[in-house]
Amino acid sequence: MSRPLSTRLDLRFARDRIGRGHGRSICIVLVAFGLAFPAAAQGPGDWNRLAHPEVAERLGLDDAQRAAVQRLLQQRTEARLAEDKAAGEAQVKELEAKLRQTLTEPQWQAWETAPPSDSLEFRFREQPWADVLQWFAAQEGLTLVMDRSPPGTFTYHDNRQYTPSEAIDLLNSVLLTRGFTLIRREKLLTLMQISDSIPIELIPETTLEALPSRGRFELVRVKFPLGTRPVEAVMQEVSGYLGPLGRAIPLPQSKQLLVVETAGKMEMINVLVNS
Repeated sequence: MSRPLSTRLDLRFARDRIGRGHGRSICIVLVAFGLAFPAAAQGPGDWNRLAHPEVAERLGLDDAQRAAVQRLLQQRTEARLAEDKAAGEAQVKELEAKLRQTLTEPQWQAWETAPPSDSLEFRFREQPWADVLQWFAAQEGLTLVMDRSPPGTFTYHDNRQYTPSEAIDLLNSVLLTRGFTLIRREKLLTLMQISDSIPIELIPETTLEALPSRGRFELVRVKFPLGTRPVEAVMQEVSGYLGPLGRAIPLPQSKQLLVVETAGKMEMINVLVNS
């Protein structure tokens, strides 16, 4: 049974002194309301919730178990991306068996029988961006590719419940103001700096019908059929609507226009192409 991003989370922070110095560090204390564990019928991303500190705390995982879980989950994510699908699936099953063996019998019973939650709440206060993005990637079973971290921290708190697409949309709406954007393609979640030239092959291709599954601020590419409309006139109409990340590339052989832009703008671009 598959499921959406499934954690209802409250991230709070407590200050503490460390060592003998006078500096203060921010220590994360996760308090979940109605947080639940995956049911016996598990979807492909459910194992990743073992990395969640609150889940580990409720199951009573010790430090050695938590370190083993993190290592096995990373290996499992890499196995799912293997070019040899059969070998990758076999390795995934082997790693999931090792994850099962990492838990004691009482821990496994608690993990297996409790029902899953079905939503995500954002309650972050002064959380480093690297931690926020790594956590989100783990919840979705994605491999995070991040050469550099956005400056500053992420603070956001409301009581709304978010789907995965809404969650990545919220993150992107803030990241864009920092000069970054998240690109989700298959099982990769890539953080790109806007000032860099984003390779077009990294941008996921989608259709107008599939746009609702994407966040409004999520960068995608769509091919629009031109029919008998002159490409120069269509390019002129579309180019004026493109943002700093947008591109319009004519495809003469197939009589199409390839447009790279945030998903929220594609409906209007479709109107411009067909006007």
